[in-house]
Amino acid sequence: MYRLRYRRLGLVSLLLALCSGCAPAQYAPRIQLTVGDIYTLIIDQTEEDNATINSIVFREVHKVRRLYELQVKEAPPGGGAVLAITYKSFKFSSSTRIHGIEIPLLKNRRGHTPNEEVARIVAGRTFTIEFGADGSVLNVRGLDDLQKTIKEQINVRDFAGIATANPDQIKRYEKRLFALESPGHAAITFGEVFSVLPGIPVAVGDTWNVPRLEDAFGEIYYDRSVSATRVEGRKLHASLTATMGSLPGAQGQFTGQASSTLAIDLDTGLVMMQKLEESFSGSNVNEGLSSVTGKVTTTMEILKMSN
Repeated sequence: MYRLRYRRLGLVSLLLALCSGCAPAQYAPRIQLTVGDIYTLIIDQTEEDNATINSIVFREVHKVRRLYELQVKEAPPGGGAVLAITYKSFKFSSSTRIHGIEIPLLKNRRGHTPNEEVARIVAGRTFTIEFGADGSVLNVRGLDDLQKTIKEQINVRDFAGIATANPDQIKRYEKRLFALESPGHAAITFGEVFSVLPGIPVAVGDTWNVPRLEDAFGEIYYDRSVSATRVEGRKLHASLTATMGSLPGAQGQFTGQASSTLAIDLDTGLVMMQKLEESFSGSNVNEGLSSVTGKVTTTMEILKMSN
């Protein structure tokens, strides 16, 4: 009995000695997909803004739910992928209050808001995005024709209430509306989901920077860093922090911060779940916007549908 006990103690001591110099486990998730696989991307977003424009106090609440089908068209051996992305569903709701009083939304003769008209046009349309092995957006194709169709089919002057705006305000509104489904907007949307992978192997506790996101329409940049927090099964859990600010030459001046938790599939490199919270403040004197504060809550989830 004593001999067996000493033998066990000796084995434990040996293992402890061997592992005392062991490096922590490292992980290097990469976009590694299989041609033909299909996924669903679900994005739910709520934005709440409080703004003062020409001494008028506005409160706006916007809610968006987007469903995309992602089909893997190409999957290079070295990582990365080309995905065919189809709009499956796009729902948008909004409310605006001035000094606490609800004001009607812009609607056309069909009773649709501008965003509902965009949703009608994009339904079932497909475009492609090429991703690098690190999840960075390399190329967006197939949205130029869609942008042209949106501009041909939507005339903002058909919406009741727009007539009270001056020509410059209408022009700026058109710019915002027509930028919603542009290549740049898609790069931002899918960059938030995909481009968070480390460029080198990392261990739990490590922090890395990921590519800057630049919203040219909003004239805002996002500088992001990610920290690995734990590994459960084949999922690397991480936390993301970001600072945001105005790009050089931007008309408005904005600052903000964001944080999120996310789960990265170690086999595919896909961010299967991300919960993001943003807060911002700023102004834009060119549009009479003396102050604005807001917060955005976004949940993004990827589900595998088939092999």
